[in-house]
Amino acid sequence: MSTEHELISVATTEMNQKGGSSTSVQAAIRSRESIFLPASELREYESVLPGAAERLLCAMEKQIDHRISVDNRLLDDGEKQRMLTHGTGILVIFLILITAIIFGLLGMQYPAIAALSFSALSGLASLIKSFNSPKTKNL
Repeated sequence: MSTEHELISVATTEMNQKGGSSTSVQAAIRSRESIFLPASELREYESVLPGAAERLLCAMEKQIDHRISVDNRLLDDGEKQRMLTHGTGILVIFLILITAIIFGLLGMQYPAIAALSFSALSGLASLIKSFNSPKTKNL
């Protein structure tokens, strides 16, 4: 957010007083999309309260560091969740393969073939999904 956009809105309101006269009130609202204050405003703060500009800059730097740490924690949590999901999928496929082997040893060909087919399709789907999922990197 290094670019600064400034929007100034002016609103005029007519207020009726008891004597029948009206008063006009104008209000200006200024907003910007920037984490940094303009140098002119920093100078104004500094002239009113010495040291204020330095304190404001320190506060902004702390806010940036905090946002980066939160983003990194979210990325780390997402990576942990992804690894847990992959591990669970591998465990399920492994259990299905063991079940297929047991069916095969007991002479149950059709259940063994079904379990092997399901295991192969699950593994293939998991492999395709892992290649298509976006990779995340820490900031």
